[in-house]
Amino acid sequence: MSDQTRYRLGDFLASGEACSFLSLEEIDALAEGRLLGPRLEEFEAHRATCEPCQELLRDLDLFEELTEGQGVTAAERRGFEASRQRPVMRGRRWRYGLAAAAALIATIFFLMPSRDTEAIFSSPELPAFRPPPAVRGASLREVWTSSAEAWERGDLRAARHRLEQGVTLEPDSADLHFYLGVAFLFTDQPADGARELERAMALRPEDPSESALWYAAIAYDRLDRRDEACDALKRVSRLGGHYARSASALLESRCSQ
Repeated sequence: MSDQTRYRLGDFLASGEACSFLSLEEIDALAEGRLLGPRLEEFEAHRATCEPCQELLRDLDLFEELTEGQGVTAAERRGFEASRQRPVMRGRRWRYGLAAAAALIATIFFLMPSRDTEAIFSSPELPAFRPPPAVRGASLREVWTSSAEAWERGDLRAARHRLEQGVTLEPDSADLHFYLGVAFLFTDQPADGARELERAMALRPEDPSESALWYAAIAYDRLDRRDEACDALKRVSRLGGHYARSASALLESRCSQ
C-alpha cells in the first residue's frame, strides 16, 4: 500500500470492534492482492464466521471504488463519509471505519482547492501526524504522544527534539525517521531532512513511500541537488498517488532540459 494511504489511514479499522486475525501489514497485502498461499486460505476459513473480517472485505471493495473509480460524485463521497463514520474511543485515539476513511481520503483528494504547482513545491503543506497503531514500551509511547501534541500546535522544534529521542529508542522505525525528516525540513534544515527521509525509505525498500519521496525532492531542491530532486519527482509521478500530478508538472517545467 502506498505511503499516502498508509499515513492517512493510520489505525483505521473495518468496524467498531476490530479483529486481530490479520496484522496491518497483512491487511495491506490483502488490499493489494498480495496475501497468498496458506495464509490466504486461513483467512478465507476464518472470515466465514467473523463479521468484522467480512465487513473489512466489503470496506476494501468500497475503498477501491472511492479512490480509483470514476462512478462516485463528490457529493456522494461526502454523504458516504457522513453515513459510514463510526467513532470508537480507545485510550486517547479516535478510530474510524475503513470505508469512512476511504471516503475521507477521496473527499480530501477530489475537493481540495487547487494550488499552483510551484507553490505546492516551494511552500509545502505540513503532513498530518499519524502515530503507528502499536508502539512497544512506555518511553516510546510517550515520545509519540508528546511529538503529536507538539506537531499539532505547530511547535516543530519541540516535535523534532522528541522524535530524535524516539529514533534513539527505535532506530529502525521508518515512521520516526519520516516525521523527523519532515520536521528538519520545516525548521530550515534540509540537509538533515534529506538524510532522515532517505533513511525512512531505506527501511522500506520494497514499499516506495510517496510522501517521503515528495518531501525528499523538496529537500534536494533546497540543497540545489537538482538531479536527485528530479529523480525523486519521477518516482513520485510513477506511483500515481496524491502528489503524482504535481510531480509530473514539475518534471516537465524543471527537469525536461
